[in-house]
Amino acid sequence: MFFDDTAIDKVFNMVVTLAGEVWILRERLAAMEAVQVSSGSLKKGQIDAHEFDAADEAALAGQRKEFIDNLFRILEEQVEQARQRARKA
Repeated sequence: MFFDDTAIDKVFNMVVTLAGEVWILRERLAAMEAVQVSSGSLKKGQIDAHEFDAADEAALAGQRKEFIDNLFRILEEQVEQARQRARKA
C-alpha cells in the first residue's frame, strides 16, 4: 500500500496497471507495423494517415464508451458501498 487512503491507493494501482498495459500495446503495435512495412504490405506512415469512415467512428465510439464504463465500474461500486455504509451509520 502506497497511500494511507485505500481509495487513492486503488486508483493509483489502477493507473499503474493501465500504464503497463498501454506500454505493452504500444510495443506490440510498433512490432506489427515494422513487420508489415518490412514485408511491403504497409507503407511507412500509412497507419498515421488512415482516416476512419463514419461507421467505423461510431463503432469505435461505442467500444470506447464500454471501455471507460468498465474502467470506472469498480470505483462506482466502491462509492455506492460507501454511501450504503454511511446511510446505515
